Amino acid sequence: MDQPSESGICTGISIVIAARNEATNLPHLFESIKNQIPISVPFELIVVNDASEDSTRMLLEKSTLQFPWLKIVTQPYSLGKRIALNKGIEESRFSFIAITDADCRPGKGWLEALLKNFNLGYDVIFGMAYSEITSNYVSKIGSYENFRGTLLLLVAAYLKIPYSARAANFGFRKDSFYSIGGYHATNDSASGDDDLLIREAFKAKMNIHYFLEKDSFVLYFQKSRITDYLKQKARHTGSSHHYLFLHQFLLSYWHAMNIFAQWAIIFWPVSVWFAWLTLIKTLFDVVVTSLFGKKCGYKFRIIDKFVLPFIYEFFIEVNFIYSFFRKSKW
Repeated sequence: MDQPSESGICTGISIVIAARNEATNLPHLFESIKNQIPISVPFELIVVNDASEDSTRMLLEKSTLQFPWLKIVTQPYSLGKRIALNKGIEESRFSFIAITDADCRPGKGWLEALLKNFNLGYDVIFGMAYSEITSNYVSKIGSYENFRGTLLLLVAAYLKIPYSARAANFGFRKDSFYSIGGYHATNDSASGDDDLLIREAFKAKMNIHYFLEKDSFVLYFQKSRITDYLKQKARHTGSSHHYLFLHQFLLSYWHAMNIFAQWAIIFWPVSVWFAWLTLIKTLFDVVVTSLFGKKCGYKFRIIDKFVLPFIYEFFIEVNFIYSFFRKSKW
């Protein structure tokens, strides 16, 4: 994982999407792909229609007349996202695969950044995914959770111990993908196709790299209802139960220390130092959010920089507990 290999020039990119009932979102995705900065190699967008029950099929058939780079793969029975992605990869023309979601909108420099980093010889690459901060507070909580999670996975990748990636902005060499068993090696969890693929790549000592090029960020949309948010985060957290022990230990230690520091103030009658610990943590969170928020695609209000860290740590606990009881579904 220390240095990328010198072989394997990218001669084309296959973008693979698993779509189930995404007729509303796909036109926005197609427009984002259409508006990409031109690149020097061909590309294709493979949409696997995973037994959609809305107008996704008709939309796709109509869109192929407009976009020559669009290819449809049909899965008549819904067998889950991993099976859909595997099928799309099997049908791909090129040896370099990009993954995003049907409800995402890649920046105009996304394909350019993928091409650049594929040509550096890495086996697995991932970029930034961010969500718009709206007036809906559930959505705002989700955005802050993504921001903090993004910082953690970037630090881990920088330290050569990657444990996760953003499925909305993900890529890999096809031969590397198959050498670790593809998504078939990640069936121990119904969710976490990106996390667990990183796990297998890390175990195989592959070259894993992140990219932060301008206009390469991918926009996605947060849940606006608390019930939907909890279901989504419990599903994501559930995949962490299948991380390698090293990653589970480090993440558990980090979150435990942060949660303790957050609630340490309740012990201030015992010692004033507990109150100082909570104050220091609060100031640390505010400084980190101020320094890195915009770089990750976010602009939080001053009051949110103080309030959201407390809510974030609370939901870390809630989502972890809920993940043991919530069964993941595609």
